[in-house]
Amino acid sequence: MDFLDNLVLPQSSHHMILLKYLLVLTYLIFIPYLSVLIGTNILSVYFNRKADQTGERSYYNFTREIIDIVTFNKVSFIALGFVPLVSAALCYAQLLHLSEADVTGYLVISLIMISAGFILLFSYKNSFHLKDLVNAATSSHNNEYNIKHDVEVIGSRAERANKKYGVYSLVLFALSAYVFIGAVKYASDPLSWGSVHSILDILLSFNTFVGFLYFTVAAIFITSAVILYIFSGRNDEASVVDETVKIIARKVSLSLGLVSAILLPLFLLLNTVLIPESGLNNASFLLLIVMLLTVLLSSGYFYLMIRNSDLHYSSFVLFLVIVFVIAATVKDQYAFDTSTQNQFIKLTENYTEYQKNLKEELGLSVETISGADIYNGRCIACHQFENKLVGPPYNDILQKYEGKKEQLVQFILNPVKVDPNYPPMPNQGLKPKEAEAVTDYIIKVYEEQYKK
Repeated sequence: MDFLDNLVLPQSSHHMILLKYLLVLTYLIFIPYLSVLIGTNILSVYFNRKADQTGERSYYNFTREIIDIVTFNKVSFIALGFVPLVSAALCYAQLLHLSEADVTGYLVISLIMISAGFILLFSYKNSFHLKDLVNAATSSHNNEYNIKHDVEVIGSRAERANKKYGVYSLVLFALSAYVFIGAVKYASDPLSWGSVHSILDILLSFNTFVGFLYFTVAAIFITSAVILYIFSGRNDEASVVDETVKIIARKVSLSLGLVSAILLPLFLLLNTVLIPESGLNNASFLLLIVMLLTVLLSSGYFYLMIRNSDLHYSSFVLFLVIVFVIAATVKDQYAFDTSTQNQFIKLTENYTEYQKNLKEELGLSVETISGADIYNGRCIACHQFENKLVGPPYNDILQKYEGKKEQLVQFILNPVKVDPNYPPMPNQGLKPKEAEAVTDYIIKVYEEQYKK
């Protein structure tokens, strides 16, 4: 993504902090949406095949219902999937500018995959409704040959789409999530920035594989809570959902929710262990404890609802899942922020230099460094031109630096003991430009007033 790197403008430290907050907000939208997309897609493909094998209509209806949940309109994907992932790619383009990490490129690949997956998922959804229409038309008493033939052709196409598109969309969503997770982990590990040369290095990374397993279990955990909440609230008489579908939804969400909540701490701890040491801090461990507590509490409520056949806690479980998602997102971004502090400093310095050069190009005033101010503020306490103080007088030492200005600059930057009659000069902590300015000043004064 060199073209994006060329379009990036240097940002101030305040702007980079805002970009990091934007990244957190983006992931709070995108990650739950991607989790539910993958979770419902898994359940849909499984129960659709089960409906074909058993001929049980309720499984088919359940499959159609959960797909309708995540594809209620196309705008939802743009708002919850496409735009957040584009925002994340642009944020990384800014935050990792001048580094060797091409995280933006991998996120663009993930974006293409998830977009193609959603198109197939929407076609998969339409195939259900088309099959229902074909079945209704087939059951009618219209025996006209042309109509029956057209219905059979459409029905055959709908059947093929129904069997394939769900699987294809699931594969694309899984690949998109895999690349996305690899890219995010890559961004949080500066030591690996120079060692990743292609997407294969991301795909074959053990860290990415473990992160994907953790994400998959978390996606099932999140999806279970969402489905349980939605179907536990559908008890009114106006609901068009069959009671058998509600029963399947509640049974599946409770069992999968409990199993995923039991497995999740293991994957969570393993994923945390693989975080680079530079990305760990006290806040990360505090958020890890919050995540573990929410998962343990959720598993307890899932068990109580199974044992008592009571969905009273479904709302509280969804609340715990929301807390889990927030803590997980903030924790990952803390790891990114902590591990990239050197990159942050590098960008800040680049912005300062950019501002300086821009002012010079525009002919605006540029801050000047006064050698006289530095001499009067730091040097005069120990050095004068004629009198011996803590250090030797300048008139005695500047003679040997005639024509050797750079050597004097380097001595001021890194002083060493030279004359045993004087104590060693302490390092004044000057920047190269400041050392050069004070050198020019004392040489000028020496040549104009004291040189014989």
